[in-house]
Amino acid sequence: MHHLHLTLYKTNIHFMTNAASLVANIEHDFAFYKSRGNEAGRDAIVLRCLSHPIPRRLRKVGFLVPLDKWVSVGNVRRKRIVKYRNDAIGIWERSKKRYFLICAQPALLYELSYITLLALLGCSFDLWGLHRVHALGISCQGMGALILLGQRQGKTSLALEIIRRNEFKILSDEQPLITHPLHCFSFVHRMGLRREIIKKDDMPSFRVFVRRKYGIKYLQEPAYSHFVQKAVPLRAVTIGKKAPVASQSKRISRWACIGKLFMHLVVGDGLCQLRELMVPLDGEDLIWLIKMLFNRSVLFVRVLFSKAVRFYVFQYTHNVATDCEALERLLERDISGYKHEAREKKR
Repeated sequence: MHHLHLTLYKTNIHFMTNAASLVANIEHDFAFYKSRGNEAGRDAIVLRCLSHPIPRRLRKVGFLVPLDKWVSVGNVRRKRIVKYRNDAIGIWERSKKRYFLICAQPALLYELSYITLLALLGCSFDLWGLHRVHALGISCQGMGALILLGQRQGKTSLALEIIRRNEFKILSDEQPLITHPLHCFSFVHRMGLRREIIKKDDMPSFRVFVRRKYGIKYLQEPAYSHFVQKAVPLRAVTIGKKAPVASQSKRISRWACIGKLFMHLVVGDGLCQLRELMVPLDGEDLIWLIKMLFNRSVLFVRVLFSKAVRFYVFQYTHNVATDCEALERLLERDISGYKHEAREKKR
């Protein structure tokens, strides 16, 4: 059995598998957080992934509720059972913070292992007041900004361009962390890119990641860790909208982005990446879900009504160089305006 220990903001992960290639991939994905396993932390989560066919006794287990054509869930003897057709099965013991994955397909086992790790980390973070947000996180002159973009809308491409320009620092290309006092923390993990973004000469340096829902992505090591700013106060929230001609940006009222902000902070990808772990099937599950929703709702209210946070709309064109220049101008103007207001208040 191969072992890997990770420590992310005092949350310890013990990852075990019988597949050497899987532990190597996960180690690359979270290289910034590799530990020796003896660090003090709040939680100790165990994820055990076995690469072999599903045992016969687990193929027909209890009454499972289908969530879609792919996933069925159920609770059996205080354990959450998640079945992915007949290809893989997961067993989550919430009280002991242990999760088991069994799958004979290497590509599927890697995908489920990675997403499960993110989901379990997100659940642990949420209960301690540290929340993942589905956004591009940037640090500009010691102040944080969130760029809210949806799936496949160019967050990672923008992050790579920012790294090349070396103007700002990156918090995360996809999942920065926000606390209730409105501080942004970095969350460094591998970057996933679409084929059309990658230059032909750079292809050998990427790993292939096959996803059942969103197609193939090419993975790059978290080589931007030296660009990372660890903790900055949140000062700007920018809503991304696609524009046909040129990149533009303007300041908007907080009420104009209330829906988008709510979706990113409370409901959408921010809540949890594995809805099969979130569906309440008994009282314990429901209480756990309510706690997470309450903590995220408090964060949403604090961001919305904070006098220190400004709101913008950023119209992008998918021309990465042009979009990055427009974004830089927006953030520089915002930071200079914020500092000017702070000086005026002191007078």
